[in-house]
Amino acid sequence: MAKKNEKNSKDKTSFTKKFKAELKKVIWPTPKQLFNNTVAVLTIVIITAIIVFVLDVAFESINKFGVNKLKQDIQHQIIQLKMKKQLQIMM
Repeated sequence: MAKKNEKNSKDKTSFTKKFKAELKKVIWPTPKQLFNNTVAVLTIVIITAIIVFVLDVAFESINKFGVNKLKQDIQHQIIQLKMKKQLQIMM
């Protein structure tokens, strides 16, 4: 049991030392780079949101037109069928 505790302790300290060593190798962005990258990301997100909004509105209006056109066609066909039935009854 003592060996496991000793090994766990060594693993944890080894991991911590390696972790700190890796963090020292990281090249952190300057405030100017951070600002520029943030602006770029926000710009791309806003442009993408506008494109999605425009496409959504366009497809919605196309869909409404299509659905309304189908409704009109079906109503027209129903009226024609009713007229045919009435003509058949009259004859």
